[in-house]
Amino acid sequence: MRKIYILIAVISYLVMWGCILYGVYLGTFLPFWLGALQLLSMLVGNFFHCSAAMSPRVAVVLFIWSTVSTGIMETIGINTGWPFGPYHYADDILGPKLPGGVPVMVPLSYFMNSYPVFVLSNFLFFQVAYSWPHKFIEIAFIPAINTFLNVCFDMAIDPSTTHLKYYIWEDYTNCNIFQPSSKEYAETYFCVPIVNFKGWFITTGILYYPFYLYLKYAPPPREYFESPLGWIYQSMGLAPFAGFFLTTVFNELTPSLRLISFFVLGLPISIALVRWLQYLIGDCVQRDMPSCVKPSSSSTKKTQ
Repeated sequence: MRKIYILIAVISYLVMWGCILYGVYLGTFLPFWLGALQLLSMLVGNFFHCSAAMSPRVAVVLFIWSTVSTGIMETIGINTGWPFGPYHYADDILGPKLPGGVPVMVPLSYFMNSYPVFVLSNFLFFQVAYSWPHKFIEIAFIPAINTFLNVCFDMAIDPSTTHLKYYIWEDYTNCNIFQPSSKEYAETYFCVPIVNFKGWFITTGILYYPFYLYLKYAPPPREYFESPLGWIYQSMGLAPFAGFFLTTVFNELTPSLRLISFFVLGLPISIALVRWLQYLIGDCVQRDMPSCVKPSSSSTKKTQ
């Protein structure tokens, strides 16, 4: 079954990249139906990539928990103003809505974001977190990195989606990112209220910390972190995050946003490339990973 999961994930990610490259060619964000196709292909790719790399059970748990927990937080948000600030979603852009007023696409998009960020965080920091003797530190550290990277993604994408009126910030309805001299612009981050990022910290923290507690009792196979196959899985799982990077760097509405996107999304991708190069040149041997080809005893004696 694993080969089938991998095949579905690869096909889905290819469709996703086709949509992304078409958007880059257009020089703007995709029309709704193509954006929906990109979202669907990323969802399917993430689910089957997670099923192949870890297990179908972990994929189901992450999908259900990410959509339910964030759907609840978004419903609370649009009805109370906490924790994102007062806002509501447009009626005719993001498709059908759930009973609380949240478009169906929104909680699904959290799964679209959360799994690539999960892959990236483990790709970058698992050797640090999993070398600590206390499980509490491990469980506290990696979810915090996940939350931080999600907010980085939000900083790159929210100004443009706000300008396109996917959602409306009720205290800043007249803000325009092309009029930086306005008072509303000065009080916000490209017309996005600062409190919104606090809301993302809280929401993604609620998403990740229980999920990592679950992984403590249902951990991924060790090969996910230490074998060459595991590194291939994780590298492939970075494809959606790289897609976010490409979309925002080329399609953001202003040069300032393109520059911010380049750094806030490009930095973790650059670190991931360095980690991959470390693995290729023998980092796994230095850390005594069981899957590595280790030097023979005779060659070790010669070097001594």
